[in-house]
Amino acid sequence: ILSSILYSWWSSYSYKRALIFASLCCMVGNIVYALALPCNSLPMVLLGRMLTGFGSARVINRRYIADYYSIEERTSGMADFVSASAVGMALGPGLAAFLDIIAPDGLSGTNT
Repeated sequence: ILSSILYSWWSSYSYKRALIFASLCCMVGNIVYALALPCNSLPMVLLGRMLTGFGSARVINRRYIADYYSIEERTSGMADFVSASAVGMALGPGLAAFLDIIAPDGLSGTNT
């Protein structure tokens, strides 16, 4: 809820800066989350998930669509946004399965 309010306010001034910040939060959060298992750290899991959630930019994207698409194009724009999100969520596990085939012992070389 906090990020939605912050991003809604911030995107009133700049979509670009808000999107870059959200993307960086998401990227850093995913890296921390990925490193939590090798480090065997529950706080890293929680921090990584929190940063990833804070980096969710749905509010910014929806506001951008509402501001820059005509009323007739909004449904199509929202459908494109949802479709791109679904493709990204579907490719993640596929990429993980592919990487597991390439390096079944993980990046550290130890089987955990």
